[in-house]
Amino acid sequence: MEKYEERQEAQRLADLEEAQQMLGEQLEQDTFTAEDITDLRLVDSEYMSGTRTKIYDFACKVKGEENRLQYTLEYHDDGEGFTIHTEKDDIWERMSTQELERLDVKLGQEVLYYHYHNKTVNADTLDKLREIKEEIMEEESSYFTAISKRVWTDYDKKKRTVGRS
Repeated sequence: MEKYEERQEAQRLADLEEAQQMLGEQLEQDTFTAEDITDLRLVDSEYMSGTRTKIYDFACKVKGEENRLQYTLEYHDDGEGFTIHTEKDDIWERMSTQELERLDVKLGQEVLYYHYHNKTVNADTLDKLREIKEEIMEEESSYFTAISKRVWTDYDKKKRTVGRS
């Protein structure tokens, strides 16, 4: 009888370990981190003055799969709030608050990068490029350090092409 109970207890422990492992794997599949969102490319943005809301649409990859992401910033008298949603497998409910805040920073950096990227790409004279350079040099955003190399690379490339025309 004792051996039977020992076998049953061993089987219960093995079943419990298997269930914990499966749950851990499921949780790993169901949660996202800011690093899971890659290849961000701003495709559209909109500002609604009535609600003081900015909406940014990005093409991106989520865990390597193509997706669309919408980043919404709402400005209130007492601060601002944000939401982040994806078309496929919405990430909003599947990320911790800490990871959403990290992704908020990452998206804020990309928004700032595309602000300068679009201005630079559309500049067609050296005078316009000088104005952009002045704006870049006056940039005080804490996000700028993370994107400065990309901004200056875009600027230098455009200056070479505009300077030749």
